[in-house]
Amino acid sequence: MKVFISHSSKDQDLAARVVSSLEKSGLDVWYDKREILPGDNWADKIAQGLRESDAMVVLLTPSALESDSVNWDIDFAPGFPGYSTICKRSQFQRMVLRTKNLTGLLIC
Repeated sequence: MKVFISHSSKDQDLAARVVSSLEKSGLDVWYDKREILPGDNWADKIAQGLRESDAMVVLLTPSALESDSVNWDIDFAPGFPGYSTICKRSQFQRMVLRTKNLTGLLIC
């Protein structure tokens, strides 16, 4: 199973720990720091990663709500087969707003 990781650039340390843990569990992880190289088209690579992945893990942090790239991932993923509409940004924001200083995962 391939898992796409979506995170804020401000959460690099957390993302690296989650990626390591998922890989130790035997999952194939799509991680932007390894998949997007200098000169690559960022949007094309993200779209390819979402297409090739079976699931998306969003690192749900206060920084993620302010991240254009995380919100783009959440809006874009439901366009691919297999992704749930629970990934819509409006649901994501409501869930975060209910909990103060939340750090967690949203798995779609």
